[in-house]
Amino acid sequence: MSKIRAPKFVSEVIHRRADGYWIDKFYYHKDDKAPGLIVGAESHWIDLDEESECENEFSSSEAEAGGKCELFGLTHSETGPSMEWTSHEICQLNTPVPTASLDITGNGFNDLIVGYNFGPTMINSNPDGGDIIWLENPGNNPNAEWKQHFIGRWPTVHRLAVGYFTQRTFPEVIAAPSTPIPLIIFQKPDRKIVKEVKEWRKDIVDDGHFRVVHEIYAKSLDGPHGLDSLLVASMDGVARLYYEDGHWKREFIGQGEMKTRWQRENTFFPAAGNLWGAGTADAGRIGSDSFAYVAVSEPFHGPYVSLYTKNGRGQPGNPWKRHVLDVYGTPTQKRCWGDGPVHNIVCADIDGDGNDEFLVSMFGPVDRDSKGDTPDEDVTGVSPNKGIWCYKILDLDKGLVSKWHLPPGTSSARCIVGDFYGNGRADLASLSYHVKKYYREKDPVVTLYKNQLSFPSVSPQINGMIWGEEGMVYLPRPESLKHHLKKELMVVANYLIRVEVFPPKHKVHLKKQDGVKVIFGSLSEGQNVTRRPLGGAPFPAKESLKPRGIYDTVLKADERLGAIFLRLKEQNTPGPWKEAKDVPVKTIFDLSSQGIDFPELKFVKVEKLWWGGDFKDYDFYNMSGFHFCLQDNKQNLCHMQFWTAGPNVNAEYHDHHDNAFKELHTCLSQGTPGDDETKLGGMWAPEPSTCDSIIPSVEPLSLGNEAFPSPPKDVKHCGLKPLEEHGRIWHEDATGNAVYRKNDTVSYPRHQWAAGDGGENKCIDSLLRLRKELISFITDYIAVLSSVPPIQWAKLMSKATIVGHVDDPGGHYGWQGASMYILPLWKRQIFQRKWLSSSTGGNNLVHLR
Repeated sequence: MSKIRAPKFVSEVIHRRADGYWIDKFYYHKDDKAPGLIVGAESHWIDLDEESECENEFSSSEAEAGGKCELFGLTHSETGPSMEWTSHEICQLNTPVPTASLDITGNGFNDLIVGYNFGPTMINSNPDGGDIIWLENPGNNPNAEWKQHFIGRWPTVHRLAVGYFTQRTFPEVIAAPSTPIPLIIFQKPDRKIVKEVKEWRKDIVDDGHFRVVHEIYAKSLDGPHGLDSLLVASMDGVARLYYEDGHWKREFIGQGEMKTRWQRENTFFPAAGNLWGAGTADAGRIGSDSFAYVAVSEPFHGPYVSLYTKNGRGQPGNPWKRHVLDVYGTPTQKRCWGDGPVHNIVCADIDGDGNDEFLVSMFGPVDRDSKGDTPDEDVTGVSPNKGIWCYKILDLDKGLVSKWHLPPGTSSARCIVGDFYGNGRADLASLSYHVKKYYREKDPVVTLYKNQLSFPSVSPQINGMIWGEEGMVYLPRPESLKHHLKKELMVVANYLIRVEVFPPKHKVHLKKQDGVKVIFGSLSEGQNVTRRPLGGAPFPAKESLKPRGIYDTVLKADERLGAIFLRLKEQNTPGPWKEAKDVPVKTIFDLSSQGIDFPELKFVKVEKLWWGGDFKDYDFYNMSGFHFCLQDNKQNLCHMQFWTAGPNVNAEYHDHHDNAFKELHTCLSQGTPGDDETKLGGMWAPEPSTCDSIIPSVEPLSLGNEAFPSPPKDVKHCGLKPLEEHGRIWHEDATGNAVYRKNDTVSYPRHQWAAGDGGENKCIDSLLRLRKELISFITDYIAVLSSVPPIQWAKLMSKATIVGHVDDPGGHYGWQGASMYILPLWKRQIFQRKWLSSSTGGNNLVHLR
């Protein structure tokens, strides 16, 4: 076991308040290096802290809304953060409780989501309350008005979680009430209409398993299709909710602390006695397992701290085992009447060793007199039942831990982890607990804890592996680098191909004869040209991977993401060659440091491949290549492979109805000489007018079984010279997003690569293909084609959000006088059950992305 390092923090008070309950981090802009804080209270107002790298301090002013809802901005001096926080009033709200943040407008500035109108208590709650709104970030001037927009309403909304729970296109917000009613999910509308909609579409996540939900966390736990999960702590214990196969599923983790004989009956209010189950739960990472354990406080405002581990030795059918680590509190609190002292738990890697610790926030000790009342006075001083305890896992299977009480040991309602000083470490922020008629910490404050531990210095590297008969290249995120990295892969057609990773804003030098193909982030060339993974303009446009001019040039990596790209460095004249065996190929992907001998890659005749039987006697060859993924989350970037096609050979028309990807081809050598582009080898596909809007993309959505279907109408030829790439061929909707078929494949028109005549010497074409593999798909919209007029459809589906419709009065696509209605996927079952089989005329159903 490696040496254990005790946590080391230096604390400082950054704000003094009259009360305190809620705190969360908030990035004012997506590119901010350090977050600020949302700080909420019980006394009918919230305030918002924001940390910003500004030249001048923000100034305070009263908001038009008239209440105290403040935005704090942290400024930096030349020598470091000055830690001077400045408030910016936002609005007045009645009994707000939870907040969340999300860039709703898509302009880079994060907006604030707030749930309010809770009411005095969860028993005496506002039955018409539970309003959920979003406050529109005013941008560069935080003193400007934060406009309010309505999301929805659900009484006693107590917590909010933001994530991609059911699909990966539109963010979703889950609202959890503290009373025994359902968990609700709201889906963000398209940013073009989000400011105009009266209410967000909502649906029920679960209405049968949870009572008195105290905490929810959105977690990326390697869920199905990369979706987020929801961790729920309630009177019914701890559970994970996740969306799979079209419906929500529940993984039960543990029942928490059971009801005891001294608890009172028939009440659902802290300090009343009827509380069991769990209060807060968070999942911790150990190594590569993001769901290695769950740290839980039990029950609601209870004294227990427990650890749940996955070792299969728990109750029958339950792979989680409970380890009770501590029971805190005074004799009163240990009766589990909801007096605390534990209020919140969060997991985070505090010491930088790759394993999560967990932090327990406790508001303080409570004792009751013979009448069951607490003293009507503020509490002060230090106590083991106050502040933040940090737990470190020593032996996960045995549930062995170490713990430390972080100074100063004063009241903590919640603990938030963030890089508040912008130095790459896990700092903490905490707010004292002060709620009237409950627990009141004297002189509540917001405290920052600066992490003093030096994290291990690990230089990111490009790692390679064998992946079947190909190579797998794992790439670090560019923003994690201080200097660029590169790794050579192979030489093909006299081009040395290597992958390079450049940090944000770094300069990339490009020789005039070489090319670059971006696979992540972007490279800018001047003010008006930006190179991106999916290319530039759609087909039949093309772009060169070489510099735009005739000279060497300098590119700049993306301001935020940096860039990962393939550099094609010319070693000699790129052909032409008469046969595939003549094309120079050399594999230089070196894995010797890992004790691996990487095989030599070579061209293989397509008819010998498992799928190539239909190409018998074609002068058509394929060479496998490399997969590229990000190291941290294994996000697929692309797959690279190579082709050659002999004179007048074509790949036959196809539409990729059985695979899910987006692909682009780059010419490495052109077999046909001359500048007459009509004779060059190249791509054949429909003209833009047949694939630049939604309606034309519907025609090929049916799934055919033809091996070589006939050419589509109005095909156009795009001849390519070396290092030229054709534009996007797949169908896109009006917003530029790909259109998908019913079987979750990308919708393509029929297209083909066709070689030229090879000239007098009958030379071959050689190509590089980059394919963006789309491993998982969750449909966001459905489109319904119907002959019913728009007004009648709007009446029939008045409760649906109709994004739009497109008329086809001429019946060019097979539906005379039809309209296409684009609606959210959540209405799919209604359509299939009610409308598509009725007399409304609906006669086709397709999926869109």
